[in-house]
Amino acid sequence: FCKSLLSKLPPCHISLLTEIVQLCIAIDAQSASNRMSLSNLVIIFAPCILWENESGASSPKDPRAAAMQIADAQKAVEFLFQIIGSE
Repeated sequence: FCKSLLSKLPPCHISLLTEIVQLCIAIDAQSASNRMSLSNLVIIFAPCILWENESGASSPKDPRAAAMQIADAQKAVEFLFQIIGSE
């Protein structure tokens, strides 16, 4: 499913995403000394990668719903990083 979504991205977006993933993998390889594991990097990059268009969509007003939305986004980006990183 993710690969079919990725195939719909413009080539320049795929290239940028691949570079970001490769950078994160390189940082993760040094996580014993820098304390930046893939999970920590995903927390930083998930909001940027899954940024919503200005479509009028708003964040949930319920704090629990907002937290779940963030957690889901982080899981999705971590999975995406693993897919792209394994290619």
